[in-house]
Amino acid sequence: KISQTVAAVETVEKNVSACERQILDSNAALGHVRSQFSVLSEGLDRIGSATEQQAEDVKWVAVNIGDIENSAGQQTREVDTILAIADRVNLACDGMVMDAGVFHLSGHGRAREAAREMAGDADLVAGTREVRERTLLAYMERFSFIELAYITDAGGKQVTSNIYATALAEKEGLTRGLGSDWTSKEWFMKAVENPEPFVSKVYRSSATREFCFTVSLPLRSTGGRIEGVLGIDVNFRDMLDI
Repeated sequence: KISQTVAAVETVEKNVSACERQILDSNAALGHVRSQFSVLSEGLDRIGSATEQQAEDVKWVAVNIGDIENSAGQQTREVDTILAIADRVNLACDGMVMDAGVFHLSGHGRAREAAREMAGDADLVAGTREVRERTLLAYMERFSFIELAYITDAGGKQVTSNIYATALAEKEGLTRGLGSDWTSKEWFMKAVENPEPFVSKVYRSSATREFCFTVSLPLRSTGGRIEGVLGIDVNFRDMLDI
């Protein structure tokens, strides 16, 4: 059910984005928006069949699709209205997937185990940036469900670049992360407060724009001092496969 929901949501978002581009490129493309949102409606039908608990959200989005179709038939001055409604559709779809992410599945346990093993590696605890990044990449080749890994210092400043899975490494728009301050992020705060791995709710990654969850835990010296925090991101669609 989760995989179906994610796939359907991505289909919805792709069609929303297609409509936005057509609207901005040419006013003449407004008539084509109706056909694009017919595909979008089919995607929403699949979401509805994937989970009855999200029926109200689907209904809400469907109503707004009707608004979009009506707006598409009006004059150019209403383009902003169409885009605003499309943004609301995206937000609603995000909410559907995030709601599903509150359930802790077996994949969370496997990700925790991987994080524990990584946190015990001396090269990750106290290595140079180059050593840490090379070691993170080696672990990601072993644990193929990790799409992104990174390390901060004890103060929350990221001290490695974002290390992406090979399949993502060439994707456009990926962020580097080095030097970012994560002190206010829940995954960092929970990691320094607790000895056990923290598992976040599902959210949309700012680095990859994919739905994922984060597992984080402190990196401790042999004397028990926190040297930093390890974070690994797992793609939401891979949860049932790990």
